[in-house]
Amino acid sequence: MKRKLIQLIGSVIIIGGIQSTVIAQGLKDASLHKSDLLAYAETMFNQENGAGFSASTPDAVNIRVIRNFKKEFTAVENETWSMMNNGCYIVRFTRKDIQHRVEYNQKGHWLSTTKFYTQQYLSHNVREQVMSTYYNYKIFCVAEVAVGNRSAYYITLEDESTWLKIRLMGEKMEELEVYKKG
Repeated sequence: MKRKLIQLIGSVIIIGGIQSTVIAQGLKDASLHKSDLLAYAETMFNQENGAGFSASTPDAVNIRVIRNFKKEFTAVENETWSMMNNGCYIVRFTRKDIQHRVEYNQKGHWLSTTKFYTQQYLSHNVREQVMSTYYNYKIFCVAEVAVGNRSAYYITLEDESTWLKIRLMGEKMEELEVYKKG
């Protein structure tokens, strides 16, 4: 459990370095373009690591948000609510050893879901696609971002001397950052 927590914290720190200027509130359309999804995911990570959140209790959250959340997600652990400065709601929870972060707008409409997990929960097809290119690395952690009907994977890889962060969306895979281990 302690190792999973350390991996999760490490992934948030590594992923948190992404920079973007897109405002997440403007991405409400379910038919997002590829560039919109990438910008949204990057903005979400920046918001997650910055200010602009206030803790909330479920009774302070819009009833439509709660209703939509309960309809979609069952058997959750450690459910916590936050409200962003723009009025959107964030709920974080654990389900089946996977950390979730789900965002809803003020009217209760789902905006995005981000899952943080280890290699064992990564789909076989995605793992195969990554490992066919980065066969000398092992997968450290994964952040899967879903917006509309699109998903992007932010995968942190490691070898003996390097941390490597890649983004996989559909068939396109690209390196985002490389860090040398100290």
